[in-house]
Amino acid sequence: MAQDTSNTMTRLQTLQTTVKWYHVEFKAEILLDTYSTMLCDQSIILAMNSSFVDPLLQFESQLRITELSFKKAFSLPTLNTVKSIGKNPEEIRDLQSLYENIFNVYEDTLIILVSKDFYKIQILKEMVTWMSENNQYLQERVMMVITKVLIFASKRVKKYPSIDAPCLGLLAAELSLLCSHEDPLITQQAITGMNYVLKIAMHQKSKLVKRKSSMASDRETSNPKEITSDFELLSKTMQGDRNKIAQSVGQTLLPHLLSDFVWTLLRKLFSSNKESALEAAFLLNLTLEYHAQKITTVSKIVDNIYEQLYGNFSHPMNVVLLRVISLLTRAFPKKVIFQLMEFPVPADKTLSECNFPQFPETLHYVYKVAVEGPRRSEDSIVTIIFFAELLNNFFKESLPKEFLVLFRNWINDPNPSVGKMSLQKIASMAPVFSELENVCNLLLPVLDAFLSKEYTVVIRAMLTLRNILSKLDKTIYSTVCTRIASSYCPLMDHVNSDIQCMAIRHFGELLLDMSHYKRMLNHVIIGSLVPLLLFLESNETRIVNACRYTLTICFSQLKWSISHLLKEENYCFESVVLSICNNLLSSYESYITDLISGTLGFLWSSRTFLKKGATILVGYLGKSGAHLLLKEEIDVMIEVIERVARDEDPVVKLLAEKTRKIFREIAYRIASSTIKQTFRRWAMMFHTKKLKLIYDLANITSLEESIPEDFTEVKPEDNLGNVAEEKAEYLFQEKRVSFAS
Repeated sequence: MAQDTSNTMTRLQTLQTTVKWYHVEFKAEILLDTYSTMLCDQSIILAMNSSFVDPLLQFESQLRITELSFKKAFSLPTLNTVKSIGKNPEEIRDLQSLYENIFNVYEDTLIILVSKDFYKIQILKEMVTWMSENNQYLQERVMMVITKVLIFASKRVKKYPSIDAPCLGLLAAELSLLCSHEDPLITQQAITGMNYVLKIAMHQKSKLVKRKSSMASDRETSNPKEITSDFELLSKTMQGDRNKIAQSVGQTLLPHLLSDFVWTLLRKLFSSNKESALEAAFLLNLTLEYHAQKITTVSKIVDNIYEQLYGNFSHPMNVVLLRVISLLTRAFPKKVIFQLMEFPVPADKTLSECNFPQFPETLHYVYKVAVEGPRRSEDSIVTIIFFAELLNNFFKESLPKEFLVLFRNWINDPNPSVGKMSLQKIASMAPVFSELENVCNLLLPVLDAFLSKEYTVVIRAMLTLRNILSKLDKTIYSTVCTRIASSYCPLMDHVNSDIQCMAIRHFGELLLDMSHYKRMLNHVIIGSLVPLLLFLESNETRIVNACRYTLTICFSQLKWSISHLLKEENYCFESVVLSICNNLLSSYESYITDLISGTLGFLWSSRTFLKKGATILVGYLGKSGAHLLLKEEIDVMIEVIERVARDEDPVVKLLAEKTRKIFREIAYRIASSTIKQTFRRWAMMFHTKKLKLIYDLANITSLEESIPEDFTEVKPEDNLGNVAEEKAEYLFQEKRVSFAS
């Protein structure tokens, strides 16, 4: 610091002895004032370097004073104007010397700052900005100072093992735009300055980055000799060679510096200076074409582009922005696509409205990724999202077969998230898919998703299916309706109530859709009666309502006039079961044995309402189909019912006892005579006797509370009715207690 001050004082003393101040002072007052200001500002700036002020505050103060000095120095008249003040050669020499020393002082200040801290190269970037604010500034002089400081810094940097110069990307961007300036002198200075910026960056790279980046392009190099030769070529042939600038910058700058370079150019696209905006557009596209994979601020760039597109669809630079999106998508598909999707107006018993010019190449790229198969499931999800958005907006009426295969594969992906996302996108593209000739090839994988162990996938599959079916031609619909209807049946007693409720309702909606093809569905309707009936007694209101909704449609399709029994004011579970069984006897008795088999499974349920309902239903079905049952079948049914009769719930015990008596009576008739049994079957075929109420469930439930739990205390005079007597009789037999009736 002492040496710096000494040099400054010596320079001042020398100037004072060589200039005749009394002769020049009046005519060169502005020069003296500026020179004095430069010296004062320099002293203050350099004094701060030795202070204990916080580095950030120190730099901000120095930058502020440097800017004031800049505006005063570079707003001076040109050298030729200053020379014209002098009356003789001696005065002219003195004026020129004073003039040059003003800029020398400014330059020396910058050199001293940079020599102490490479971070302060950022001042050079700010100088370019200040220079662009006013065309009256001495722009050539500004560029000369910047170049001289960069030459010094490029030599100085060799003495340090590492440097901190985060502004190199920003400075490179500013200088690159000036490399095509209309003034050839400014252009030449900018080219020279670019060379030394890249030399500094090359040194920084060679010192700090020892390993070869796995993301580096084949065209990139870290060979200092090769880059040096590029600098020489840049200097000799460079007169607006943007391609050379883009390649050299991308090869040399570290990723975060290159990101700053790109970000600066992006902001310049909307500059009021059209020439600067066009130059930025050319450089931006070329840089990303070669080195997009090195960018680290992708999200920031995409955010900015989206805001620009969303705010102004007609801006001439929108084409450039879309090109940038395409190049970034190619380099970072997962990051860019996910981000675009997050925007309010995303890529589509945004890009399309701007006439996305890169659609073909982007679609080709995404398709390639999809076919080859990304390494991770998250990549598959991203591919599905963007792929579907592109297809949905550019294929309005048809879809290539190759794309259909991709969606089929995604539905069956082992990762549930991939399957769910694929189904979601198929649903959003229902109008397109419903027009496909081979749409059935897509519906079958959707139905297979009904078997997924992941509940959310099943729900998404059902919603997707309904979306497609609602837009599907009824003739094509009819060819798969039976398969679809059968796929709903196993879900009607699903453990997940959301899936169960949806399956029941969707089954009913399918029946409405296929009302003109109901005959082909009657056997599926009959098969669905067991869960639909049993869950009428569910504890969940929405499931009960879903069952009533679908059963009403079923009864209408079967032409059974019993829908009124489902209304709240008329509802009685046993009455509904009785009416259904009577209707089965008259038209669908061949299905009774299958219904019995389907009902037996519910007797093992842990839910009491299902055991009660199944016990009643199997009793009525057994009663109505007695002539169809074989002895072996009856024996199995009795064995199952006897297990239910040992249930802890007293009502279930009573119901099971009644059902056991029904099957015992059937078994007795079968065992009595084979001839009689055959005759009875023939008789039932021609004369069906309607069933009557068997269980009187309402009475059983109301009397349950009045029956003592300990039947050893029950006496004949208690007069509890037939139900109580039957319960007492059953329990007495179990306990081997004799009781006089």
